[in-house]
Amino acid sequence: MAQELLIVAGGDRHPTVTHIADGAGVSLSSASRAIDRLAAQGLVAKSREGRQVLVSVSDPVELAAHLAERTGWGRSEILRGYLWGRNSFDIAAQLSARAHKAHVDLAVTGRVGAAFHGVLGTASPPAVRCWVEGDGSLADTAVALGLEEADEATANVALVRDRWRVGRHRSAMAKFDEWEANISHPLRVWCDLHDEPRGEDFAAQLWGVVSDGW
Repeated sequence: MAQELLIVAGGDRHPTVTHIADGAGVSLSSASRAIDRLAAQGLVAKSREGRQVLVSVSDPVELAAHLAERTGWGRSEILRGYLWGRNSFDIAAQLSARAHKAHVDLAVTGRVGAAFHGVLGTASPPAVRCWVEGDGSLADTAVALGLEEADEATANVALVRDRWRVGRHRSAMAKFDEWEANISHPLRVWCDLHDEPRGEDFAAQLWGVVSDGW
């Protein structure tokens, strides 16, 4: 819910609680409780306009850091696998195509996701990090995607179960050179970068993409 709030309330916009709840796909009461908790921490402010409750973000960077700390990629079980490809971007495109064919909801995040959003490094990221839908086992999902399970030293794909739909929320197809893949929203990629090599540097560059959306 905090992720949707940041997306729609950035740039001095003041969405209603109803608007936020609808965008996040949660009930109005759940959204209200979550916003009350954030308001109690000083992260958001509420105001009234007639019968509507409007929400504003007090400090977008602090709220984004709060979101990343609690929902960043890799906080739960990780399945590592191998898929042949010319580079990480080719693998991301293959994974997206295979996921679509197998009816698996998948979104690419991390440094590979950042590249599709225009933030590049000098070398190809070592592994493609993905969020996958919340039901079933990761092993079954790996089979559906045609992955060979591998240890961390040889893996070039890593999957995490997206139980709260943070990785796939507002994901979209994006292009990088000749490759096209389903990529997490820039804000979610920003949240997921911090534990990767030079992740803080990439996150700092990506913040400009996030704030441009406001």
